[in-house]
Amino acid sequence: KLLWGIKAVQDVVKTTDETSPFRNIRVETPNAGSVLLTGSNGNIQIQTRVVCEADGDCALTLVGHRLAAFVGSMREGVVEIDVGTGERARIHGGEAEFSVAKGDAHDFPLMKGPDGEGRVEYTVRAGLLVEMLRKVHYAASADRTRPTLMGVLLRARSALPGMGSVLLAVAADG
Repeated sequence: KLLWGIKAVQDVVKTTDETSPFRNIRVETPNAGSVLLTGSNGNIQIQTRVVCEADGDCALTLVGHRLAAFVGSMREGVVEIDVGTGERARIHGGEAEFSVAKGDAHDFPLMKGPDGEGRVEYTVRAGLLVEMLRKVHYAASADRTRPTLMGVLLRARSALPGMGSVLLAVAADG
């Protein structure tokens, strides 16, 4: 489960700039039953929650590509991340053990919602979201010099009274 969550947020994490806070994945344990993972490149932010045992309330950042490589190299089973009090976190699973530098969660800028305040969350059936993206993704630009056209815009709109909202998916290559 943990590796799936790391891979889900790692796609937007920058790996080339060693000084960027966006090379890290933010790891939080908001409650004892889950870990919240956040990856960002400054334009896109992805969060996922992994259901697991978590001791204590903590928030820190770990280098994204190293975290993915270390957890990915471990055999299936229990993975423990011991954040301790030093500058490094210990990742242990089976016979494998790794150490990775950790950062302060406050140095990882969380993106604001469209209103400039908090996040906006939507719940969509996975199959429906995949179908929507499949129908429009081909129209997204592959030109890296125009990064704003390389994605798919998802926008929620109010529908008719009593109908809830409608989620639109749009892509264009210019």
